[in-house]
Amino acid sequence: MSDTRTAKQNRSLHSTLREYAEKLNDSGYEYSVFIEMASQRGFKASWTGTNVKELFNTVSKAMNDGKTSSELSTKEMMDTYQVFERHIAECSGVSLAWHSLEQQMLSSDNQWWPETTGKKNADV
Repeated sequence: MSDTRTAKQNRSLHSTLREYAEKLNDSGYEYSVFIEMASQRGFKASWTGTNVKELFNTVSKAMNDGKTSSELSTKEMMDTYQVFERHIAECSGVSLAWHSLEQQMLSSDNQWWPETTGKKNADV
């Protein structure tokens, strides 16, 4: 097994990819068109947290004067999520409610146990 990429390779990769993005944007060649064409030619790619967040930020920028998720107010965040979720559902049939901390704590798959007492949250 070979060594992982070097820091210099990592910087070069990111620099090259940024330049690709700039050149493709300047050419007017839209990302969505490329993905559609690639899909028609048999290219398959899985969804990742990273590309879903990129899609969310695309919606956010369009709705909120160029702001990404880290720059949104709480209201802007929820408004953006509603639009994002609606479009994903319309295109894919997949719908997902907003995850709140409270939902995560009460989920049977993700029970929250305070480390100090060893008791369930409801017992604390």
